[in-house]
Amino acid sequence: MARPRVILRRCEEYRVDAIRSIVAESVADLGVTLRDPVFIKPNVVTANRRYNHHAYTSPAVVEGMIRVLQDAGVRDITVGESGGFGVPGRLFLKDAGYLDLARRTGVPVVDLNEWPTRRVTLSKALWHREMDLSTRIVEARTRIWMPKLKYHVFAGITNALKLNIGILQHTERMLFHDHRIHDKIVDLLEAGWPDLVVSDAIETTFGFESAPYPSHLGLLMIADHPVAADAVAATIMGYAPGDIAHLRIASERGWGPIALEDISIEGDVGVDELRARPKGNTRLSHRREVPADHAPLRIPVAQPRAGPAGRVAVRGLFDPEVLGAGPAEAGCPIRKGLNLEAAREQKVRVSATGRQGTPETR
Repeated sequence: MARPRVILRRCEEYRVDAIRSIVAESVADLGVTLRDPVFIKPNVVTANRRYNHHAYTSPAVVEGMIRVLQDAGVRDITVGESGGFGVPGRLFLKDAGYLDLARRTGVPVVDLNEWPTRRVTLSKALWHREMDLSTRIVEARTRIWMPKLKYHVFAGITNALKLNIGILQHTERMLFHDHRIHDKIVDLLEAGWPDLVVSDAIETTFGFESAPYPSHLGLLMIADHPVAADAVAATIMGYAPGDIAHLRIASERGWGPIALEDISIEGDVGVDELRARPKGNTRLSHRREVPADHAPLRIPVAQPRAGPAGRVAVRGLFDPEVLGAGPAEAGCPIRKGLNLEAAREQKVRVSATGRQGTPETR
């Protein structure tokens, strides 16, 4: 059986013509057949034109893919997403520039929550065993997943597999979104298995994934297998693939290999070079060196204030005595952490005249 293939290509800028050329060459190299109808799934979990410009797949990358499809004679193309937080997805799609993309290309961009669905059963799932799936996904003969490569606060990374959270309707999105989330991500592969993965890693991100900071990587990643794509992505981002829970589970459940020796990695830039590039202040490097003379953290203590009669004002937890502020150690400027012995609740009762009474300790 042929090994899954992942192609790594340098791409320093969001230029549609350059992206179009790279994607066309890679699709031809992979031998992926592009057939109508096509469904494209980007990551547009959230966007805000004023302050959130990096949480989503760049429209330039999606436009490059659309132009490749149109060059190949494909005409029935849909771009769709179900954004996060229960917010109408068209609002995020608009702020991310996807409605402008639709006008430029003539390709419809849809909020999956506003499109007809079909109830499908996931026979291989552990938890998410059925779902309402957009008919545009069900009926597509070619599915192209276009994630944004990002660090993620609990999943480690978000790429092709995590992208499937966005094929869920808002009514089902938060089901099993708890300690079962890693199994849930793998469950959704049955409904959301792509024929092609094109990852936007020109700018990766760090910090909270829904409002992250950018970090330039200069990469497009094109693959014919989502699990293999994520294994390579995890390695580039500084993890061992087996340390990503949903990747380990996907491999154990037979969805594909995560060991790099079982994946054909090609292209004009190597995994080691990409892994070595700085990617921002991530949780992988949270234990930073702190100078020995670094001043300890000092938090101002809010004093009780007068208020309506009988109102209780509370202080104590943010007192430096409670915090145990002292010389910095191991990247943390608080020497002892919370001093629970000193963390007593102090109450001040306010009299009918608005004057503070005597502090009471309980």
